[in-house]
Amino acid sequence: MKFALPAILLLVSFFLCSVWFYSRERKYLLICAAGFLLVAFGAIVQTVEIIPFRGGSTVVSGFCYILGSQLMTGGVLYRSGKTINIFIYSLIIILITSGIVYFYYFDNNLFARIYLVNFGVAAFFLIAVFRLRKLVWETSADRILLGCLFLVGIHFFPKVLMTDDTLNKDMHGAAYLNSTYWDVTSFWSVILGLILGLMIILAVGIEVIALLKRDRDTDVLTGLLNRRGLMNRLAAISEEKRSRTDSIIMCDIDYFKSINDRYGHTVGDRVLKQFAGILAGSIGERDWAVRLGGEEFVLILHQKSVGQAYILIERLRNEIEETFFDGLDDMHILTCSFGITKLRHQEDIWAVIDRADKQLFKAKHGGRNRTHAEETKVPLNYSG
Repeated sequence: MKFALPAILLLVSFFLCSVWFYSRERKYLLICAAGFLLVAFGAIVQTVEIIPFRGGSTVVSGFCYILGSQLMTGGVLYRSGKTINIFIYSLIIILITSGIVYFYYFDNNLFARIYLVNFGVAAFFLIAVFRLRKLVWETSADRILLGCLFLVGIHFFPKVLMTDDTLNKDMHGAAYLNSTYWDVTSFWSVILGLILGLMIILAVGIEVIALLKRDRDTDVLTGLLNRRGLMNRLAAISEEKRSRTDSIIMCDIDYFKSINDRYGHTVGDRVLKQFAGILAGSIGERDWAVRLGGEEFVLILHQKSVGQAYILIERLRNEIEETFFDGLDDMHILTCSFGITKLRHQEDIWAVIDRADKQLFKAKHGGRNRTHAEETKVPLNYSG
């Protein structure tokens, strides 16, 4: 049992480094790995007592436990975009280490040293839990990781309560390492350290899967949904949840081919990105913007009638007409045409898009830079 804790922690550190090697943008993995490595080294120093001068192993191991725990929790905080105050954390580490030195060389007190180290490590973990409390609303892996941090943090309190019954304050060296206290606390440290390391690795795996899904479902150029993303979104909601008032809008940039011919495809791509940004910014959080390909886009407006959609799209069309697009001449006015239709109950999405495309064709045939809607009572000369 004496070497189980450092062995497990070294293994976790190795796995975190290995995962980082294949995902180097996740720098927090290295921070966490360094934390596990330091705690493992502290356990080895305390077990083997390799520091030659008296009390050296006690001071060095305590310092490694404190700094290693700070790195573990700091890595998890960094993963969620949280920062730490290096000055304050460094000051805490120095104060705790100074306390260990004092309670060994000036007032030899094993209980005081145990209190300092355990409460210091617990503080790092519980502060991290408090700062990451919003993870409870995120993915299941985030919630499990948060729960592990909390368990690791609070498990130090019963460790401290065990000191009165299992230790004597003058105990040191081999007697301490052979005590029931050391065996029990080492066992639980092994279990919790392993679980925490596995949860960090699991969280990385879930992040990678989510990223792959996002890349699969997202148009590379514009960041909007692509065809596959649209189908996956639709598959995720039941037929009953689709509102009969949903509106489907087909959109096409007028004379886009002439932009590519005149300014080049690089400028054309910039125009598409800016255009897509305007589309995405004009719809609600529950609505979807999709790039079908080229200069063709689809908007799906949830719980909006064709008449409501018409008013919104006309405002959008006027905004686009008044927008300066990067790379185009100052006098170049970009326009677009829209076709709107309603999603009917149990109707295939591509059948609806085809009907919206027919409305778009009517808008283009009518002179472009206009909106044509199916079954709407809104006058076609409406101006937002």
